[in-house]
Amino acid sequence: MVAAIDRRFDKSKGHLDDNAAFDMLRAAINLVLSSALIIVGTNYKLPLSTTYVTFMVAMGTSLADHAWTRDSAVYRVTGVLSVIGGWLITAGITFAACALVCLLMHLGGIPVMLAMMAVVVYTLVRSHIRFGKGKQDSHQEQLYKLMMRSRDPEIVWNLLQRHISQTQSTMCRFTLQHYDQIIDGLAHERVRQLRDVGKDLRRQQDELKRTRRKEFLSLRRIPRNIALERNTWFHLGANSNQQYVYTLKRMLEPVKEHVDNNFSPLPESYLNEFAPMRHTITELMEETVNMLESRDFTDYKRVMSQADKCKDDLSQLREQLIDNMQGSDNSSSYRTAIIYLTMLQESQEMLSIMRHQLRAASKLLA
Repeated sequence: MVAAIDRRFDKSKGHLDDNAAFDMLRAAINLVLSSALIIVGTNYKLPLSTTYVTFMVAMGTSLADHAWTRDSAVYRVTGVLSVIGGWLITAGITFAACALVCLLMHLGGIPVMLAMMAVVVYTLVRSHIRFGKGKQDSHQEQLYKLMMRSRDPEIVWNLLQRHISQTQSTMCRFTLQHYDQIIDGLAHERVRQLRDVGKDLRRQQDELKRTRRKEFLSLRRIPRNIALERNTWFHLGANSNQQYVYTLKRMLEPVKEHVDNNFSPLPESYLNEFAPMRHTITELMEETVNMLESRDFTDYKRVMSQADKCKDDLSQLREQLIDNMQGSDNSSSYRTAIIYLTMLQESQEMLSIMRHQLRAASKLLA
């Protein structure tokens, strides 16, 4: 039986056009079948969710045409369980929340009602502000949709360059912003700020994975000769984006542990010594952001040369610090020196990543 079914999916004996509309056929089957099931369920007055019916029909058609693979099956099964579990959890939370609100309003009277109204107004205003920010952030998503709709490889290539330019400049700016927050959090012992940085890094890492996948899918739609020529630089730039996150995480973890445990603060001498390096790194990162946004790499060699010099200066500070650590017997000063050493090493690594990113962008986007 299994062998007979499997023969139905043997493509070696078929002659299919390259543009065979399997996606349209699958969509038509999903639409007709889910509509029929919803009509039958409604006529029999059965409790059903149109969303869930459509979702399960889509899962069934994808299983039937061998769209399930070992790589994707786990996500599909997890998706089904998440939908079902999400309904149950949402229902329970909603039931408990409604009971609590009604109880508070019954016991508290008018003051609690006014407080609830204030919470509703605050939630609506906050939601409106976040929605406005979401619309601004959706520009990259619009570019991606245009790339997927376009049939002209040259237009796709132009849009992909703009998309990559925005991705890399945004990531470079994100890195500089959170790099400053880590250093300020350490200098002023702000543990909450450091925790917020950790949350942002986790979200950004997930976003980079999604963005890389979208850009890679778009890369397959550009002219083949350009894809073969610039494929390496695309992946080098995408790896640089990921490396920024790893560098910030390596820097954040010991800093957050140090501040969270109320260990001795970083001495002013370290901060003053590091200040010129930090200023140079900020300038170089900002210049990199401008070049990535404008795709004008006129100052490329100068920035690369200054980055090399800054790396050399950081190496000298690191060697000097290690020499001082060798001659110190104070455990407290040793702990703060380790934190400072981490700052120097990861700052040096961040400059190396910036150079790789800039080099890849100059080859890919110019």
